[in-house]
Amino acid sequence: MPRQFLDGIGEYLDLEAPERTDELIKAVRARAEELVDADHNLVVDEPSKDALAISAVVLASFEQLLPLFDGDERRTILFLQHVMGTVLKRPYQLMFQTLSRREEPLDKIDNACRKMEPLYGDGWDMTFERPEPQVFEMKVRRCFFRDFFARHDATLVTTVMCAFDVNWMQAIDPAVSGLRAERTSLLSLGDDECRFAVLETDDPLARYVDTLERRFIDKQETADRLGQSAFDLLGSPARTVFLSDPLRQIDGACAHVGVVAGRPDRRCESFGGELLNRHWLRPGTGVVNRSAPEVLVALEGADERRTRHK
Repeated sequence: MPRQFLDGIGEYLDLEAPERTDELIKAVRARAEELVDADHNLVVDEPSKDALAISAVVLASFEQLLPLFDGDERRTILFLQHVMGTVLKRPYQLMFQTLSRREEPLDKIDNACRKMEPLYGDGWDMTFERPEPQVFEMKVRRCFFRDFFARHDATLVTTVMCAFDVNWMQAIDPAVSGLRAERTSLLSLGDDECRFAVLETDDPLARYVDTLERRFIDKQETADRLGQSAFDLLGSPARTVFLSDPLRQIDGACAHVGVVAGRPDRRCESFGGELLNRHWLRPGTGVVNRSAPEVLVALEGADERRTRHK
């Protein structure tokens, strides 16, 4: 996963600062190694070892890219969220698309999530519940990622890791499964737990609900929970344009990524579509066999074979 994440960072640097790409990537790697050495006591098993590696790369990337975003911490986080969203996107989308098309899809998703719990290890404390027959919930009361970034006074940078979960939530199509996904609370935003749920719905157009998308834009709510320093981190409302604005989306911009208003520079133009489309169009993004269940790899292979025979 760290390698795929750095690939996305490298693509941005090739566009924005090509003469410094090698220098900055080396700086990210060196800083990440320092962080891993300093926080080695967080490692309690193999999954937490892998989690420390990607966490260190994310924090190091945040530190190194911050000057390229003119010190705007919020925009830097939003960009890193986008890059993380491409990692392992294809196999997880395939998995949940397939599960949601089967008979009794809610039960299949429930069983699959429970079977994946060992992949997380002791760095996470999670529970799985069926409070009602038509609702499946997963709750996380301890998260390795949140613990790591909080140790470095960078709790909101945890949301870069949270961006990954959008992949499977979006893959559940209510029009074919009668299900929708939601994420209603996050440790990274100051809540007591992360809550994910998959629910039955009669609305074929029901959209997944994501508190990260809603509250990362609503700066005041997060500031109330995490303190004034978090409000400072989220930046000035007058300075950021959010791409939940449909006019921005018509122009080809990507949701979840902000651009600076009133600054007609090349960086703003790249966020209008060129840079982000390059990420979207990268084939086979983020397939890491050792991090994903074998079934995900098998599903991806089957999908590729079907594509070749069309």
